[in-house]
Amino acid sequence: MKEFTVLKLLDKIHLIFKSLGIDYTVMRKILQIKFVMDERRTPTILMDGKNRENKNSFKTSLGMYIFMGFLLDYL
Repeated sequence: MKEFTVLKLLDKIHLIFKSLGIDYTVMRKILQIKFVMDERRTPTILMDGKNRENKNSFKTSLGMYIFMGFLLDYL
């Protein structure tokens, strides 16, 4: 599978997750699969009615997830 930069950063701080009682190997595998699945498709909200591939769709969808998370957390 593809190695993502985010996963490499998480590998460096894996001791924090283990100290919190999280099984890091399982969490990393789940995140790796999620990142692969997110990269495979372009969300329909970002398509603008056109059938085109956007190379930054991962970053755009990640930004949308962060925005929605903050929105839902603070309302």
